[in-house]
Amino acid sequence: KSTRTVSAVPTTAGTVNLPYSAIDEDGDRARLTITIRITAAVTDTQPTFSSSDVGTTYEATVGTAFSATLPAANGGNGSLQYALGSAVPGLALSGRVLSGTPDTAGTYRVQYSATDGDGDQASIQLVVRVSQPAPPAPPPNREPAFSGGFIRVEGTVGEKLSTTFKEATGGDGTLSYSLSGTVPGLTFDSSTRVYSGTPSEARNHLLTYTVTDADGDQDSVSVNVIIAAAGPPDLTPTFGSTTSYSCEGTVGSAFSCTLPEATGGDGTLTYSLGTVTEGISFTASSRVVSGTLSSTVRSYTATYTATDADGDIATLLFILNVEGE
Repeated sequence: KSTRTVSAVPTTAGTVNLPYSAIDEDGDRARLTITIRITAAVTDTQPTFSSSDVGTTYEATVGTAFSATLPAANGGNGSLQYALGSAVPGLALSGRVLSGTPDTAGTYRVQYSATDGDGDQASIQLVVRVSQPAPPAPPPNREPAFSGGFIRVEGTVGEKLSTTFKEATGGDGTLSYSLSGTVPGLTFDSSTRVYSGTPSEARNHLLTYTVTDADGDQDSVSVNVIIAAAGPPDLTPTFGSTTSYSCEGTVGSAFSCTLPEATGGDGTLTYSLGTVTEGISFTASSRVVSGTLSSTVRSYTATYTATDADGDIATLLFILNVEGE
């Protein structure tokens, strides 16, 4: 009583109201009530992680947004605060959520900790593996192709020949062309696809025309080159050195004149005569000019032509001199 100390070892939580009084020497008393609240004892517990959380690996990709919720700890006193012992470039921890856009590839082994209200802490190691993005898928492979069938080329020995081979379609990148096999006198220009020259040998040739794209895909067609022997030389009809031919006639009299025959030319020669004057006709098969001259006295002219089988011509000037009776 002299120390005014209340002491005990409480065994039950609760509230106890105790009367408390002070008495002086002549018996006067003062009273009050003392309330003592007994709270339950608090046990200090350590936060812990599950053993299955140790070494958990998270996969991320450089340049791609990432978010993952990290494991929760159990136990501890009060609220738990989470932290990472080292950084992962581009990622940050908020609460238990690790998020951001990683910018550096690598394997990051980080200490992940939980701290309770009275400073107790638990930690485990986690792994964040940041990979480079996968390369884009290559475009589909396209093969070049020729349309249609084989190529046929015809020529004649000694005559110039030029033809452009067909172009392929499809393929990847730039297309290149080649020709295997040779024909004497002829060459192939791969940049223009032109096959040209003057063949020197009469025979048939079988060549192979090939297209190749940038990644090596190919297509081929056959080229049949048929070279014929040279034919006989082209002959031109001629009247020789003669440049004109004259016939004489008399006004009012019958008239007949056979025009000269041309030489040379290819095949049969045919003849024609331009208009002379009224009453005069020309028979091509016999080369005869005939008729009755009723015109006045004067000279008439017309072109006389010989034409061979392939169209070559020779001409001379026909002159009809008409005289009086």
